[in-house]
Amino acid sequence: MTKRRYGQHCGIARGMELVGERWAILIVRELLLTPRRYTELLRRLPGIPTNVLATRLKELEAEGVIERKVTPRPGSGVVYDLTPYGRELEDILLRLWRWGISALPVSQDSGRPSMDPAVRALQASFRPEMAAEVNAKFEIWFGTFVMHATVDQGRLEIGPGASPAPDLIIDCRSSMTPLLKGDVTADECVESGRFWITGDRELLGLFGDLFRAPSEAAQ
Repeated sequence: MTKRRYGQHCGIARGMELVGERWAILIVRELLLTPRRYTELLRRLPGIPTNVLATRLKELEAEGVIERKVTPRPGSGVVYDLTPYGRELEDILLRLWRWGISALPVSQDSGRPSMDPAVRALQASFRPEMAAEVNAKFEIWFGTFVMHATVDQGRLEIGPGASPAPDLIIDCRSSMTPLLKGDVTADECVESGRFWITGDRELLGLFGDLFRAPSEAAQ
């Protein structure tokens, strides 16, 4: 498989040469939160042919975007991880998420969300300008998965795991996408059964304001 070359002295063209091949940017997406094994990447990217995954991993490694690491025992094995150079794509991907979510059709919003997309979604939709004077701890559940989001005067700390002494616990019974797109309010999510909450009800509206669709944030 011959890699595409544009033959232009341009940063955008060079960037597309590095990560513009089909599936490449989704591989980077899967490595944003944690290193992953080949078999895990194959499972998390349904539809990718095994030969294409192997080829993309080799290409991304050759370009210095990802690297292979050997994990220590007892779970020793080879995992793929982003290099510091590859991790510079994180902000670009979050901006792409904000741009792309407004075009997601309703049919894509079905079933429970999984952990990694949920973390990325909240990262991308966070509005620091709304959080300058906010100090709040949120704990968000997706089935058996739990994540925390701590807002501290405009800064967001987010990741897997429970929050110590959360101010509000949100149990997501469906996708957060309509809330993040601004199609529904946080209160409507509770009233419709999308969310179950425990804690300070007033913080639910604040949560909706802090994590909101890019189209509404730009108004």
